[in-house]
Amino acid sequence: MYRFAQVFMEVFRGERVVWGTVAWWRRLCAFHRILARVVCEEKVSWVIYYPSQVRWDDRIKQRPHHLLGRLASLGEGIVVWLESRGVGFRRAGRVLVGSPRSLLWYGPLPLPCRVRQILYLSSTDVSIPVSVVVRWKVRGGQLVYELIDDLRVTRVNYPGWVWLRVACRHKLLMERGLPDLVVYSAHALRAWVRTSAVDVPVAFIPNGVDTRHFALTAEINSSEGAQPIVGFYGALADWLDWDQIEAVVRAMPDYIFVFVGPVWSKAVRRLQRYGNVEILGPVSYDFLPVVARLFTIGWIPFRSGAIARATSPLKVYEYLSMGLPVVASRSLWMCRGLPGIWFAETAQEYREAIEEAVRWRRVVTRVDRERLREAVKVYDWEVLGRELSGFMGLVVGRGGRKWLNGREL
Repeated sequence: MYRFAQVFMEVFRGERVVWGTVAWWRRLCAFHRILARVVCEEKVSWVIYYPSQVRWDDRIKQRPHHLLGRLASLGEGIVVWLESRGVGFRRAGRVLVGSPRSLLWYGPLPLPCRVRQILYLSSTDVSIPVSVVVRWKVRGGQLVYELIDDLRVTRVNYPGWVWLRVACRHKLLMERGLPDLVVYSAHALRAWVRTSAVDVPVAFIPNGVDTRHFALTAEINSSEGAQPIVGFYGALADWLDWDQIEAVVRAMPDYIFVFVGPVWSKAVRRLQRYGNVEILGPVSYDFLPVVARLFTIGWIPFRSGAIARATSPLKVYEYLSMGLPVVASRSLWMCRGLPGIWFAETAQEYREAIEEAVRWRRVVTRVDRERLREAVKVYDWEVLGRELSGFMGLVVGRGGRKWLNGREL
């Protein structure tokens, strides 16, 4: 029992309310009252619980913000967004934001209205062990498991004990067939899901784009300046090919290279000595289109390999939604088939692709830019939210264990 408590303390040591204490039980009771009132008032058919590693009001919006937000906006249910820190609960539309995440350890709550209670668990989350998932299933809850990374090749992104915990949990979940639905974001993950799980329904939901958000400033995009601007926004992490980036920057002094996003890699320091490089740091999601409209082209220089093949880069859809041509790594399989993308792998190929994309950008017509926007409308978060809602209705809603005949199996 002492070791059990140690594990709880280790997982939730960053939270203000510790599992099992009097304060925790008070928070659980308060949460139960609020959730019961909201469920009855809204007359929902399901409640999704999502243990989040980021805050709902974080200025950098990620996949869960968009996908679960759109899912809640459809009006069929509400999303409970549980954070590690915070005081009390608050409403954000049809999203109920609160803390701590350890409230999920109790399992599905007894609600006065008959609703389906679904635990939406990401493969990268370390706060929910298998024992909690089993308790959730035994008490009548259901599980949607989202696979967004190939855990076999992303070990370098986690500390040793964290990766071991995530990998072991994934293995147990899939081998025991605990998920009612597995959602994966890239085609390269499909074969891994099939080989690691037996008789588990799967659904392909890639990353997407808020087309209205990124189309607002697209019409005033200007790239007729003296120097072309090659832009990248996103995490400046080790999955970018910094050797090729430095070689391209050094070989193209007449081009300005702009990097927007949090710095997660020490390799960024290598670019600071070049006069044609600007590192702006993180920018809020609301202000991001205003910055990106200054780009001549978008750039996604991922390191070639399995990580890139298992990635669904949402920034590709955002660039195209603004009518920008894109130069991307050849290993980004999810980008293939889309217009306005030039692929490269070596520094020389990147240089040639950038020059060609800039030439295209300067002679492009409004019709050509509209063609890029039309190509990514199928990846709008609203469309993807409806697809996920349909998948959940077929499998989770009926409690069945059958295969889906949807967008991808």
